[in-house]
Amino acid sequence: MIGQLTGVVLSVTPSERGVVVRLAGISDPAGGVRLTWIHAVEFAQRLVPRDVLVVGRAVVVKCQAAQHTFTGRDGQAAGQVRLLGTGACSLQGGRVVTRGTTPFLEGAVNEFFSRGFLVSAPERHANGKVTARVGVQGRTKVHYFKLEAWRGEADQLLGLRKAAEVDVSVALRRDRGDRQGQVVTYDVMEVRRITRAPAAGPAAPRALQAA
Repeated sequence: MIGQLTGVVLSVTPSERGVVVRLAGISDPAGGVRLTWIHAVEFAQRLVPRDVLVVGRAVVVKCQAAQHTFTGRDGQAAGQVRLLGTGACSLQGGRVVTRGTTPFLEGAVNEFFSRGFLVSAPERHANGKVTARVGVQGRTKVHYFKLEAWRGEADQLLGLRKAAEVDVSVALRRDRGDRQGQVVTYDVMEVRRITRAPAAGPAAPRALQAA
């Protein structure tokens, strides 16, 4: 998924590939619920914009979202959305607010776009949300993301079937839950907009074959 974040730089830490930048923002989409977030974006060494990524500065970061699978502490398979930076620039005129000791960019952008195939049938839950999984073809493999939709977007998602090809716009959110008595964190792609992709002839949905 291709995306863009705007936020305040909280830290810049060296990594094996280059640097990891932590950004903080508060997104307030039209008709949606305010979302307070802190995300980490990793830049490869050759892509690090050193004169832009300064702690305390508001920036615009272009990135790609990829699903990373690993083995958790409990020995079970787990997944996490990794953000890989492709570019950045300074943001002029952003309003910064402080919560506790952490600065956040008010009205921040947190949006990712992609075309993919639904690899599970949408399911409505008791609290009204609708969930499904979408498979997105990357350069070398298919990436699977959990979609979660509320309000009007929930009805849009529920109206689609497994194997439907869709264009989707989402915000990345990190939630906490309980698994076997332990608190775990997991990533959710909250749907901002989803539509059936225009017909372009028959296609082999690799996402479905690999699901």
